[in-house]
Amino acid sequence: MNPVERVLSGRDGRAMLQKLMIERSGLVVQVSLNIPGFPKRLLNDRILVEEAANILKIKARSMGHKPVWSVLLENGAGCAELVEIPGAEGKAVKILGMEMEDRQWGSILDIDVIGRAGAVNRKELGGCERKCLICGAASKFCAREQRHDFELLRNRSALLLAMGLKEIYEGGRRHVTGKA
Repeated sequence: MNPVERVLSGRDGRAMLQKLMIERSGLVVQVSLNIPGFPKRLLNDRILVEEAANILKIKARSMGHKPVWSVLLENGAGCAELVEIPGAEGKAVKILGMEMEDRQWGSILDIDVIGRAGAVNRKELGGCERKCLICGAASKFCAREQRHDFELLRNRSALLLAMGLKEIYEGGRRHVTGKA
């Protein structure tokens, strides 16, 4: 399988699992990373995905929701953790995800909230389009125009990943979650 086929196969696997989780609990949160190019993995990517998912679980519990099941997937599409949060309101959970994505290092994160009616969109909640990892312009524009060197994008992704782990571990989870 070539890299594109591996990514597409991985995305199909994620979509199948999302569907099953949504049927069972009504809401699934997928925490993954925006990693340009191939492979869709970077050093310590799994750790950041797990930590970001744990932070979202803590925040969901503080809202009175109990995440009931999560699964970590590692495939051609990269690393992702899917978390079921039955009874939670998708827009409220997406706002929690957007708070993480909007941190200085958060553009490496991709937190999707999907319910029976489909995915909750950032724009519906007043969020802006995703920004380029390098220049801050709309990421779709830069990707389509191939405005930045691949190695520069990969290096920036690795730096953002490291910044996220540093903030989580050095500041303690309380720094990101607001809890001690």
